[in-house]
Amino acid sequence: KQIKIKNYKIIIPKFIQTFQIIDRFEKINFDVYFASGLPSQNNKSGGGIYRVIGNFDNYKIKKIYKGNCHCIKKLNSKHFVFTDINRGIIEIDKDGIIKNIIKLKNKPHGLTFDDKGNYIVCLSGSDTILRISRKGKFLNEINIFESKNTNNSKAHMNDIFFHKGKLYISMFSLSGDLEKEKFNGGVISLSLKNLKKKIFIKNLIMPHNII
Repeated sequence: KQIKIKNYKIIIPKFIQTFQIIDRFEKINFDVYFASGLPSQNNKSGGGIYRVIGNFDNYKIKKIYKGNCHCIKKLNSKHFVFTDINRGIIEIDKDGIIKNIIKLKNKPHGLTFDDKGNYIVCLSGSDTILRISRKGKFLNEINIFESKNTNNSKAHMNDIFFHKGKLYISMFSLSGDLEKEKFNGGVISLSLKNLKKKIFIKNLIMPHNII
């Protein structure tokens, strides 16, 4: 039934509109993939790649890859790519079948693509960034600090993002003093043209994902 009200203005409070948004969100059907960097203990829990299908009231979770995984990205409608800190860059299909492996050392963590579709991966174990073709050819290497670190991380880079010729990298220690337990984390920007870097965001504690 319609309520006929003359010469009155009805105002709906914003918090009621928020409930409408939440209600619509909770009714969404989804098919999502996510990565877990926890130690991989078995085929049902711990680190790996998971697929979740359903809605918030009824869903199924399936582990499709076992490993210490980070930063899953969509390659196309059929394939995904992610990093496994013990193996490298892994490409899989929707069912978890491995299509390609690019073997890497020093704990590959964050992953992004440049404007030509090449992989750019940060190695959290050596404070190094690698640019690699989709076929696994090493194109170039960038050291975050002047001296190459191959033993212990000074910064612990987490995630990386490419935008308009620049990389944006999150890390636990902007000054490279992680060994001294100095957690002055943040995000730096790094130009791929001249390799100049500057602090983009500071005063963060253990920053991770960049979207």
